[in-house]
Amino acid sequence: MENITKTFQHGGVDWICEPWLGAGSMGIGRGENPIKFTLPLLLLQISVFTLISVFFQFLLRPFGKFVFLTQILAGICLGPSVIGRNKQYMSTFFYKRSVFIIESFEAICFLFVCYITTCQVDTRMVKRVGKLAFINGILLFLIPFVCGQFAAIIISKRLGGAPDGIPPAEFHHVAIVESTMYFQVVYGVLSSLKMLNTEPGRLALASMMVHDCLAWCFFMLNIAIKLNVDLKDKNRALLLSLLQMVMIVAIIYVFRPIMKWMMGRTPEGHSLKTSYLCVICVLLFVTCLWAEFVGLPYFFGAVVLGLATPKRPPLGTGLSDKIGCFVWFFLMPCYIIGIGYNINLSQVSLRDVIRYEILFGVIRFAKMIAIALPSLYYNVPLWHAILVGFMVNIQGLYDGN
Repeated sequence: MENITKTFQHGGVDWICEPWLGAGSMGIGRGENPIKFTLPLLLLQISVFTLISVFFQFLLRPFGKFVFLTQILAGICLGPSVIGRNKQYMSTFFYKRSVFIIESFEAICFLFVCYITTCQVDTRMVKRVGKLAFINGILLFLIPFVCGQFAAIIISKRLGGAPDGIPPAEFHHVAIVESTMYFQVVYGVLSSLKMLNTEPGRLALASMMVHDCLAWCFFMLNIAIKLNVDLKDKNRALLLSLLQMVMIVAIIYVFRPIMKWMMGRTPEGHSLKTSYLCVICVLLFVTCLWAEFVGLPYFFGAVVLGLATPKRPPLGTGLSDKIGCFVWFFLMPCYIIGIGYNINLSQVSLRDVIRYEILFGVIRFAKMIAIALPSLYYNVPLWHAILVGFMVNIQGLYDGN
């Protein structure tokens, strides 16, 4: 079969057909170009990404450790913003089949990261903080969202970019994403700074856990409403909503007892058996596949399973030690490359920068207000309230998705 890529349109959609060459190459000695094969190209992309990331770490070393920042910069450099401006490079490194492979590894990485970070979070922290965490969580859900939508409309009306002051879909989506927070991101940062057991750290995490519960409930309600509106068959929409509830119940009352049984079978002080680790990975894949089948994003299943995972050793932090090496050193480069591939700074105008920066500033300030007002009312020291406000504004890996 000739190595020819064919592109044609059908039903208003572009279809791309490429011959399947296989994963591995027989080598240049057989007259084959290894980069045209899946595995050599993936290894080359990871190697180049790692070299560029190490270079940025060397440049930024005087300012401290910025692992995530250096990885994002490396991903942007590999994308169309810097090196990707060369069409020959893009056609060699990021032709269509390679992009599909990178995106698949990106999704798998995000799946594991969601589970690893979530299974380390102790939800009992909300009870220890008390009523203030619930009030903060509710306000963190409402105030930034409302302020972000109003800001999007006003900014679009004053700075252009939308007729009648209605923000375009992308600007509206950015406002929603910026209003959303992930306690997993804050947990990772506070863990590295050894601030998990401090008063501001506990308050920030507990508040964001409440926020995330409200956000997921709103998200599932939105999906249920959309299913009922979009699907003509109302019985099918009802069935999907029911299956979503069944998935959550199965995770809590079936998968969680299985993990507790494995934990009880592991002697104290010993690590988890390899067979048990394989079972947990299968449970993770099943929940993510189930979420996809019932109309939810795949990582929803990983987050729910992580919250249901028992926090005591050898689970919890023990799973991070078992799986973390593979995730952070192999899958993470694929994840960052996938993000960098979708970033093209050359298409961003000065007006866009001003509009988005104003929107970001409004939402950041709204988050600070949502934390400061109830905290001061409950006699939390001003400095602690300000510190918690900065904590809930932390962004990282999840926001890159």
